[in-house]
Amino acid sequence: MKNNWGVNSLIEDEKKLKEALKIETDLEKIIKIKDAIKLIDSYIIDINLEKNDFNKTNLSFDEILTEEFEEFRIYYPYVEYLEKFKNALKKDKFKKVRDNIQTDVRLNKNEHIELIGEFYKSLDEEFYNCFNRILNNGAIKFYSDIYSNDEYGIMFFIDYIEKIYIKQFYYRNQPDCESITTGVHEFGHGVAALMNPKRYTDNSLQREIETCFFELSCTDFYEEIFKTNGFYLSAYEYLKDNYCDIICKLDEIKILEEYSKLNKKGKIISNSKLASKYNLDYADRIPYNAIMGYCIGINIFELYKNDKEKAIWILKQIINSNRANECITILKNVDTKSKVLNYKRSLEERLFSK
Repeated sequence: MKNNWGVNSLIEDEKKLKEALKIETDLEKIIKIKDAIKLIDSYIIDINLEKNDFNKTNLSFDEILTEEFEEFRIYYPYVEYLEKFKNALKKDKFKKVRDNIQTDVRLNKNEHIELIGEFYKSLDEEFYNCFNRILNNGAIKFYSDIYSNDEYGIMFFIDYIEKIYIKQFYYRNQPDCESITTGVHEFGHGVAALMNPKRYTDNSLQREIETCFFELSCTDFYEEIFKTNGFYLSAYEYLKDNYCDIICKLDEIKILEEYSKLNKKGKIISNSKLASKYNLDYADRIPYNAIMGYCIGINIFELYKNDKEKAIWILKQIINSNRANECITILKNVDTKSKVLNYKRSLEERLFSK
């Protein structure tokens, strides 16, 4: 079955780790091996169960808001990026794109992986070396099918054995422009995990900054190869989707701030007007780290256009940071004014200039 991708390889890796555990005497290594085994078990559960099958609306309203607020607190220092993103675009309407732009690309799966490698090679030697390590020690699966549960791709990482698992779905029988950039995104998670294994274990915002940057910066690279405008179209539609998600997320944040005030006063949340405001449909909810990573990634990408060396340096600093406050300090090197309008208009110039 498609959703069982990687299970056999994970089971084999788990067997090897259990054998190693029997003869290991170093306490620190024993702890790391046990942690790796637990991680593999959790990945197997995630693969065998459809992750989106659970329904948060089965929780009480208070439980949902409590869970959401705990996540929100982690990302609160970055809310300014969402506000600036929204304000930059709110008076600049999106244009209707013509229907005849070619988005299919004729590639087999091996050629797809080679193209991802070529991009990382063009970007930076260290990134490219990590990409090759994934190929040499990874489990990579591509599926020619409609996306499962709106999930374009996913990456698993087992720190102790430096093993990367990457899964990606194709919309049809071959890659299109969007699936190629998604492949860059997922391999980017693997590249960053190998560069800083410690950070990957934290479900942090930083993890999405670099992958969004990789996804943004590969657009020009692949347009030079294919000359279809399909990559620009995909990027433009993605920008529009993120803008809509950010508006919804900012509305959600206001409600969570109101929830925090009520909670501190010991008031009953479920009976307040808050319950009628809050959208309990989580089916298409975008995580904080994804949209905030996108907002920040655009700023770094716009810097990259003018100063590649500085942008790559900042990106590596972010990858090597292990705490949120470290990341905030690093981002002071990036102009805080949102560059999304520059990015939007550069895409429009390419899409509508003819």
